[in-house]
Amino acid sequence: IVPVIGGEGRGDDEDTCAPFLADVRTFLGQNPHPLSSEWIEHLGGKQKVVQISVKESARIQRLLSLKAHGGGYKVVVLWMPERLNDSAANKLLKLVEEPLDRTLLLLISHDEASVLGTIRSRCQVHYVKPVPTGVLSEALVIQGISADQAAVLAELSGGQPGQASMLLRNREALREPLQHFVEFMRITYKKDLVGLLAFSERLAKEPREQQKQWIHVSAQLLSQLLRLRHGALKNSLFAWFPDVAFQPDGLARLLDESKHSEIQGLLQAALADIQRNINSRIVLSDLGIQFMRLFAARK
Repeated sequence: IVPVIGGEGRGDDEDTCAPFLADVRTFLGQNPHPLSSEWIEHLGGKQKVVQISVKESARIQRLLSLKAHGGGYKVVVLWMPERLNDSAANKLLKLVEEPLDRTLLLLISHDEASVLGTIRSRCQVHYVKPVPTGVLSEALVIQGISADQAAVLAELSGGQPGQASMLLRNREALREPLQHFVEFMRITYKKDLVGLLAFSERLAKEPREQQKQWIHVSAQLLSQLLRLRHGALKNSLFAWFPDVAFQPDGLARLLDESKHSEIQGLLQAALADIQRNINSRIVLSDLGIQFMRLFAARK
């Protein structure tokens, strides 16, 4: 079960993923570690409502009422339960709380905080740990890139094979987060409050996934700058985009490594706030003010 754009099915299958199953198999065959954003982009749904509808919930109930072939388990794999709308979630509540005999419901989420509480509270939660950076880096080298570049991608992906694969296929996806990082650091170093508010307003209009990616990339870039300062990094993300006007060596000298853990803590706190759907404009503005405070203390 996957989320789809409403109204694109036909007849009884309208608003369900049934007409898309062949497309799903092809998509997964080409990309075995997909990101949720890639499926949404594949559907052409960036500006549309992509969800799991109440008709899909009814379809799940109908399918589970059938007898399993061979008398084995009946298994439902539901990708992105955070895309269940309220009506769909309510219709599934009893099934999730009291599954039928020999029935397994696997809900795979990329954003647990966005799953409706009524659904999440009725599930047994199991977390899939990130792939170790070294293991992911080795896998990327096999795909034909240098060890230094693979190490950078592995770090930026946060242990997510799907994220690493996406960045390998499309490094340009890193350009915008890098540009946002450069702009943010300049604004906060100059204590440009007006610029910060404008930056926060603009970034807050982007999808939350892009906001989270920017924070994650920023955290990795700051770690790279610290390593650059100590000569422990040969190939940074900044070198991949020489047209982005920025001198990483200069910022690396300004960063006080004793404050590095505090900076990372601020970024992780902002990430957690955005995941909880707190107003992004306020979160990003507060993050910038905290960075201004740290730069002022450094001077």
